Amino acid sequence: MLTRQMSWKWASGMLAAMMLSLSVVVWAVDVEYQIKASYLYNFMQFVSFPQESLAHEGQIKVCIVGVNRFGDALDEINGAKAPQGTVVVSNLGRYRPNLPIYGCNVLFLSSSEERETERILKLVDVREVLTISEYSPFIAYGGLIELYQKDDSIRFRVNASLVTETKFKVAAQLVQLGVE
Repeated sequence: MLTRQMSWKWASGMLAAMMLSLSVVVWAVDVEYQIKASYLYNFMQFVSFPQESLAHEGQIKVCIVGVNRFGDALDEINGAKAPQGTVVVSNLGRYRPNLPIYGCNVLFLSSSEERETERILKLVDVREVLTISEYSPFIAYGGLIELYQKDDSIRFRVNASLVTETKFKVAAQLVQLGVE
């Protein structure tokens, strides 16, 4: 009887520890994508799109391609005001040949789409769309901003050579902050 009680307590303790560690992992992912959503919003403070490229007058369309790991974090920026208008978030799902990216001002590629990067970037004019991803070597593929982790923080790189070719204006401060 004593061993059964001890093994039950041990199993209960292990279950509680596993649940706690799982919630810490979920919390860490949650925080990571809240930070990335904040980056998406803050990048729009440093970019000026030509009026004719905005999806609808007064709207900046942010498109997410791939597995959406943001959870509720994008709800916080959807409908938020940016210098050029209201942010409208659209989750486009995984890559497919007829991916509806026309009208996107900001295109975020999830790490789930790394194998499809070249195909996706061929669907847009990278000079007209602010392209952002969370994996390396996104910039080498011709993307504009790459988010990455270093020393337990989320940082970003900017493709400085592409900035000069874009049809939208990118503030010098953003480029300077994103150059290592």
